[in-house]
Amino acid sequence: MPEKGVKTVGMTPLEPEPNPYWSCDSASYAPADVLDWYLSTGWRPDDPVAVETFYYGSGRHSAVYHFVLRRQDESVEMPVVANPAVFRVVAAHRLTTLCSGTDHHTGEAARDDSVCN
Repeated sequence: MPEKGVKTVGMTPLEPEPNPYWSCDSASYAPADVLDWYLSTGWRPDDPVAVETFYYGSGRHSAVYHFVLRRQDESVEMPVVANPAVFRVVAAHRLTTLCSGTDHHTGEAARDDSVCN
């Protein structure tokens, strides 16, 4: 869920090689190593982080963390599929997560927005 006024961009060569590459034009979600690279080069995550959960039935679901990263006057919206590296970033930066869910079959909200752990 991009924040209003935040431009979604892919990786730009801001630091010396090697750096991981991700572009929102070629991949819907960034890998966690790209998130780590941004954080290690001076970008800081906004708090809170939106977490969008997709429910598929039979108890199956997947979650996407929508990070907004900022460095000086630049900002990047970076969606990353939930994984242990993402959980470590959220814990290390003491980020609040705001959850919302969508039923994959109906497209309707599966539950109200809430703070999740």
